[in-house]
Amino acid sequence: MAGGSQPSNYNWGNSISDNATSLLTLILFLDNVLLEALVNGHNNLTSGSWSNVYPQSITDTIGGMTAQALVHRSTSSDSLSHYNKPMVGLCSYNFPIASVDDFVHVALTLILLEIGLLLDAMATLVLSDPWLISPLASTLGSKARMAGMVNMMQDHMVAAAPREAWIPADLVYSYAYNHYVVPKSCPMGGSTGDLPGYTALPPLTLTNPPVTGTQRVTSVTVTYDSSITGNVFIAWLGPWGSIEYTPVVSGSATVPSDLSGHVWGVLTNASGGSVQDLMKVAVAGPDMVWVTNP
Repeated sequence: MAGGSQPSNYNWGNSISDNATSLLTLILFLDNVLLEALVNGHNNLTSGSWSNVYPQSITDTIGGMTAQALVHRSTSSDSLSHYNKPMVGLCSYNFPIASVDDFVHVALTLILLEIGLLLDAMATLVLSDPWLISPLASTLGSKARMAGMVNMMQDHMVAAAPREAWIPADLVYSYAYNHYVVPKSCPMGGSTGDLPGYTALPPLTLTNPPVTGTQRVTSVTVTYDSSITGNVFIAWLGPWGSIEYTPVVSGSATVPSDLSGHVWGVLTNASGGSVQDLMKVAVAGPDMVWVTNP
């Protein structure tokens, strides 16, 4: 159903770096979250309460996406197993899903998080663990097709951005942990509940006013923990490493006019840094908002 299997030859290196071990553990963690959402959603579409919502072709496509996600997970699990590294098991999950539309939104969000994380992993590991780049990169086309398919299921145009957004690993973990994981439920999480090497930032909520037709979202309401004080900004993550900052004024922030599709924002206490430096100033988030095409 997936149309293929895991790589036949990983061209293993003589060793694996600590960075690669950490990132593969996070990729496996996120793969587990995505698979749990897709399997449950596909079950509901085939024999559950959503069985009459979509035509069979759409239901079969979701099934194919689920099978592909299972094959993708083998990249992280095979690699960690080959080097005798511990693997994170399933956490307990609490998905905010009350309808098929909620499921579609969660699935798309997780797919986009995975794309952003894969880009971060490849940029980080290209020199230390070059054998890993090809297995990771070969999944990106499939994941992008998944995202485009779900865009159309939401009656959205596929985003016009020519490149995907690079999302730093710590932000990917923060979003997934805050939104989908039952606290302290992960087998490797220890007493704090955090995955080794990662700590979740406080959550951030970006809310846009209603728009119709071809109108764009031009500003968002910004909600975050009251313990965060002082001047704050939204760092907007654009295509492949681009980043723009807009100040939060009276609880709202402007969305840059050159961004399109699903856009990620992070709350920061300073502006002007690159994506590589983002975690030095990030204080909450990330969150995602649909702003439509330019």
